[in-house]
Amino acid sequence: MQLGQPLIHLASVDSTNATLLKMLEKNPGLSEGTTVIADQQSKGRGRQGRDWFTADHGLACSVLLKPTAPLSSIPALSLLAAVAVWQALAPIVPSVGIKWPNDILVHGAKMCGILTESRIIQGKLLGVVLGIGINIDTPAKGWPTAINRVVCSVNDYTTQRLSRKTCMAMVLERLNYWYDCWLRDGFEPVRLAWQEAHIAHGQCITVRMAAQECQGIACGLAHDGALLINTKDGMQRVICGEVFVMEPSL
Repeated sequence: MQLGQPLIHLASVDSTNATLLKMLEKNPGLSEGTTVIADQQSKGRGRQGRDWFTADHGLACSVLLKPTAPLSSIPALSLLAAVAVWQALAPIVPSVGIKWPNDILVHGAKMCGILTESRIIQGKLLGVVLGIGINIDTPAKGWPTAINRVVCSVNDYTTQRLSRKTCMAMVLERLNYWYDCWLRDGFEPVRLAWQEAHIAHGQCITVRMAAQECQGIACGLAHDGALLINTKDGMQRVICGEVFVMEPSL
């Protein structure tokens, strides 16, 4: 099995994730590794229902995974993907890191977003679609005003322009490595690599959840992928929320 094969290259889609999910629903026997890449994506999606703006020349792709693993372990694939993208970009993008759970940032600005979506029928996993969006170039007319200060692109930091094709090859190589590693050795190697890349490790953070927020020191990942925070009330586990790194007091 090779992730990225077969590769389906489309000129324009609403969402590569939505396209691949529809293909899977129509054909449950669709082979693992099937990948959709699009030149243009009009309705990219992020976590928690957010929109994802796909710039010209950006990477928008989705990969089908069909792991024979307990359903409880599937959330690890989102963290695994973050590690793969981080390792692909780290040699050419200084200071790149991961913000929990799977955003790829440079100096606080978002360079890549990752969205995993599963299809489960009668308690059985049909497949997991792993969507990756990477900003490769800054748009000629600049970023939309709403996100201008919170996003960046790969070629803002490279001395030699990276192409979409090369970027995808780099990401798929690392994704293949880490997926094989996870299937063989479980989550622990992924967890350790993720902690190495975490931009807030050992720092004071605020996590905003649906009905509350908590503050404390980021202490890494639990063995199930939950974010561990050492708060004034003891160690807390976070499985869903938005992380904000707090500025140090003067």
